[in-house]
Formats: sequence, C-alpha cells, structure tokens
Amino acid sequence: MERPRYLEASRVKGEAAGRWSRGYARLTRGKLDEAMRNAGRHVPCPVHSESVDGFRLFKDWEETGGGICNTCGAKHDGFAVLQWLMGWSFPDTVAAVAEAVGMISGCGFEDLPDRTPKSAARKPQPNLLAEDEAKRRRLREVWSGGLRLTDPAAAPLDLYFRRRGLDLRLIRNEAVFRFHPRLPLYNDVKDVDRRTGAVRKFSRHVGDFACWLSMVFDKHRRPLTILRTFITEDGYAAPGKNKKVMAIPSDRSASGGAILWGKRTPDAHVAEGQENAFSVTMATGRTCLPLVSSSWMVNWEVPEGIERVTIWGDIDRNGAGQKYGRLLQQRVWEQGVPAQTEFPRMPIHGGKASVDWNDVWVMYGRDGFPQAQLAA
Repeated sequence: MERPRYLEASRVKGEAAGRWSRGYARLTRGKLDEAMRNAGRHVPCPVHSESVDGFRLFKDWEETGGGICNTCGAKHDGFAVLQWLMGWSFPDTVAAVAEAVGMISGCGFEDLPDRTPKSAARKPQPNLLAEDEAKRRRLREVWSGGLRLTDPAAAPLDLYFRRRGLDLRLIRNEAVFRFHPRLPLYNDVKDVDRRTGAVRKFSRHVGDFACWLSMVFDKHRRPLTILRTFITEDGYAAPGKNKKVMAIPSDRSASGGAILWGKRTPDAHVAEGQENAFSVTMATGRTCLPLVSSSWMVNWEVPEGIERVTIWGDIDRNGAGQKYGRLLQQRVWEQGVPAQTEFPRMPIHGGKASVDWNDVWVMYGRDGFPQAQLAA
C-alpha cells in the first residue's frame, strides 16, 4: 500500500481520535478483539502468544489507540500499535488508518459529515435521501470491487498506460486508484422517429469492460465520486464514450473537485484529464492534478497554501481547450493566485480534433515540454 501523500499524519490521527475501535476492528484481523473487550487489563499478547498476560490497551485507548507490550514496551498511539502488530511501515499505517476511518476510501461516501454551513443547508426530502443512499451504495460497491494496480488481473490497465507512453508504477496508490475487472458500459443514444421526427434518448449497453477507477475528491479533500475509464482487455479505450463520472450525492459539490494523488506543493500543476496530467508529471517531475474534464476545470478552486498555479491546457480545432484553459487561468487570478497556462506547441495532424500533452509526450518526450518548466 502507498500512502496518499497529501494526507498528513497529524490530520489522520485527529480523525481517528475516539474511533480507534473501528480502526482496529477493520485493520487487525481480530488480533486486538480480546484487548478491546478488556481495555485496561492484561490479556495474552497478540505478538508474543506465549505470554498470557503480556499486553493491554491503555484506558484511554479509544481516544489515542495506545497500549503496552510487556516485552516490547509502550506504544503511545494507534500508529505505533499497528506498526508493531502488523509489521507495516509508518506511511502504510497512516494510509490504512485514513481508509479505515473513512477519509480516503469508499467508506467516506457514507461516513464523512457534510460541511455545508447549517444556515445554508436545506432539509433533505425523503425521496432525496433514498436517492442519495442509492448513489452511495453504488459508489461503495464499485470501489470495494476494485483491485490493487499491482494485481496480475490489472494487466489491461498496464497495457493502456504503455500505449500512451506512461508508467503504471507512477500511480500505485490504492487509496486513489484501483482496477475493476469488469463493469457494464452504457452510452447515450438518440433515436429519431422517421414518421414524427420525435427524438428519443436512451442508454444502450455497449458491453462489459475492464475499468480503471479513480477517486475524485472535493475541495475539502473528501471522497466525492469515482471516475471510471473503461478499457478493453488489450489496453485500448472502450468504444464510444469510455470515461464516466458516477452520480454525486446531493450533499457534496463538484466545485473544486480533482483527483488528489501525489505530493502537494505550493507550486500547483493541473490539467484536463488523467493521461495529460501524468504525462506532465513524467516530463517535469511535478505532481500534476487531473481535473476530470473541461467542465470541471473552470470550477476548480485553489486550495489553501497554493502560491502559484500552472495550467496545462489542450489545443482543439474548435477552440474549446484554449477557452477552458484561459477561463481557469482567469478564475485562479480572481482568487488572488498567480497563474499561467501552457499549451502544446505542435500542430493538429490529420483528422484529429485536438492535441494534448499526452500527444506531446508520446511524440517528443521531455523535449516537447517548455524548457522553463523542465529547468525549474
């Protein structure tokens, strides 16, 4: 497991305070059950099984997670207990606890509180509550069905990345990315009645495909929804519209949403689409956040602590990519943060409708990227 680097250990510890029983129940495979039932009293040590009274959790363990082994000494918080008990590294432990308490996984779709100010919140109607629960249930089902990207079954995604000149090892973070072996793909279809001219819209089942799952977070860094990228077994994009964002519960806002996957720095880089963003990262070494789509780009909000933003835009024949890149730049300026937009400097070839930074990466590698960005 890789730690989501934008999460700080102190923040995770704060979220876990008062909920260590939940974390231990999910993470320790029953090894601490007896200690939790008998908190404050000695029980057989879960590590040194020959010691019948070798371990106890502190009386305030629910708040701190701490305990003591008579052989190994005190473990002052839950992180230390899990590292000792499970043999995990500190970063892996932070990531596991964050997931267990609902900060970065499918659990977040049901457990994290809405932060809408009470004065602005509306009382949800019963039918809306039912719809939201159905959305959350579907989000949880899809995410929990995902596999680690290191699983051999994720070979189609490795092929998909290789066809775009990308390295799948760049994003092996199961808190943000997973692979689903098979999900149904539906595309919208229009049917025109020849007699009346009436247009009927419906969804057609294209087929079942392998799927790359990406967690989208809102501006508060809470799980928002899942971006599904449908691919074939041989690593090509599935037919039709192959990128689908799942339905968002009504108490969450897509404004400011992004796929938060790498190291957070004051110098932020953003791009439309994941393949673009990862191409920028491979060329420049900087974490570039995917903003899902052009419509999400113009609504992105600059997080606190960001001092400068570079926007990596597309070039489209119809001018849409240039338009959305400039609109986002203006929006960032209005938030009081300096911003610049970089566009590809290569022509649109043949019948293609656009050129993006993945095209540049595949064609020219680092040489196709602005030298100022590479040298900084």
